[in-house]
Amino acid sequence: MLSSTKKENVFSDMPKGAAASAQLYSLIETAKANGQEPYAWLRHVLEKGDRFIF
Repeated sequence: MLSSTKKENVFSDMPKGAAASAQLYSLIETAKANGQEPYAWLRHVLEKGDRFIF
């Protein structure tokens, strides 16, 4: 289970919630590893998300 606070644990108790948390943390750590500021990078991706195909 990946979480940093008790509030976040609520969604990680279910398989889909745990998978979503793992995906989000993966994106954050990928941004950090590539020298990006995670919040700014995620904001950019979410604002421009309709341009990307996942």
